[in-house]
Amino acid sequence: MSTADDALISDIDTSTTNKHTIPVIDRMMDLLAALEQRGSGMTISDLTAVLKQPRTSVYRILNTLQLHDVVRRDDAGAYHLGARLLTLASHVASRASEIDLVAIAQPLLDQLASELGRGSSSVSSTMRAFWFWPPRRDGANMR
Repeated sequence: MSTADDALISDIDTSTTNKHTIPVIDRMMDLLAALEQRGSGMTISDLTAVLKQPRTSVYRILNTLQLHDVVRRDDAGAYHLGARLLTLASHVASRASEIDLVAIAQPLLDQLASELGRGSSSVSSTMRAFWFWPPRRDGANMR
């Protein structure tokens, strides 16, 4: 694994700080987050190194997720996110009107504004226009 790969997945928090969680589900979510961040897939060795988990634990989690089509293994032995996640996501997408995207995105917009050195309201209003601008079929209003 390269240092670029390390940087991509450095944001994964593998510590469990809440006593009301199920540790194996936390480890599973960490594994899925690692796969999410590396579109080219990850081997068991990659995941073991990144997650700092025993190989047998990573293997068992992957096997279980593979049985449910949440991950898939390619011919080279790398694991990728599976098709079942699309099915799950489609249920969220069908209820998108119930989700306040601006509220969810605001912290990210604030961070982006800070990094760009612009006011968050400027970035936020630009992003709102981008998200909700009704697209025209001829593409005339594309910016």
